Amino acid sequence: MISALLALALSPPACAPLPGVEAVLASPARWIVLGESHGTAEAPAAYADLLCHAGAAHPVVAAVEQFESDQPLIDAWIASDGGAEAKAAFLKAQMWTTRDGRSSMASLKLFETLRLLVRAGKVSRVVAFQPVSTVRMDAAAYEAAMADRLRAASPDPETRVIVFVGNVHAMLREVRFGPKPYLPAAALLPRDATLTLNIVSNGGSAWNCTQEGCGAHDQGPSRAILPRGVVLGGDMPWSGAFNLGLATTASPPVL
Repeated sequence: MISALLALALSPPACAPLPGVEAVLASPARWIVLGESHGTAEAPAAYADLLCHAGAAHPVVAAVEQFESDQPLIDAWIASDGGAEAKAAFLKAQMWTTRDGRSSMASLKLFETLRLLVRAGKVSRVVAFQPVSTVRMDAAAYEAAMADRLRAASPDPETRVIVFVGNVHAMLREVRFGPKPYLPAAALLPRDATLTLNIVSNGGSAWNCTQEGCGAHDQGPSRAILPRGVVLGGDMPWSGAFNLGLATTASPPVL
């Protein structure tokens, strides 16, 4: 009885219902990319839901937009018992010093879920793919380096890579943020093997840093009140949308 209760406590919760996910998982895509606006409580939870469904049949690789130099600390956390000592060691990672929303309480909760998904056999490995270089890269080189790391995330062609990244990096069209246009990381992956989803909320807030300072900022009203679910197609720079079905809430930094 005790062992059964312990196993239950260490297991991730059952996958939350996600209408439309079947079409995503039935696609031939090897890379499924979920794009977010950093700093919300809901986006990391949505990624965990997608991972849960994707890993139900076969283990997947979880690729997260965090510093690649933090990989040893991530590996140690994933292999740990999740206790206070392990968490204290994990919080020394560089990722928790950023101020763009990826060092949030929701991100830490995601890593707690990732540890359980690995233990449950739904995720085979967690990979950090944000490039760290001593040489300054322009936007095009940075996106290319990201794509290189995503291609290398799993050498097994039968293993899917489920990616969590800022939604600009998840676009499949050329973008221009700076002096010249460039292709985002997702657009540099094999096109016939890549599917991208943009997280869409019904308004809300996010924790990030702007010219007005760091804190909770309004995300603006939604164009429509959309129900939760995944919808493929549409005239947008992604393959489809992951509609949260609710407004987002800002998630502050862990530290």
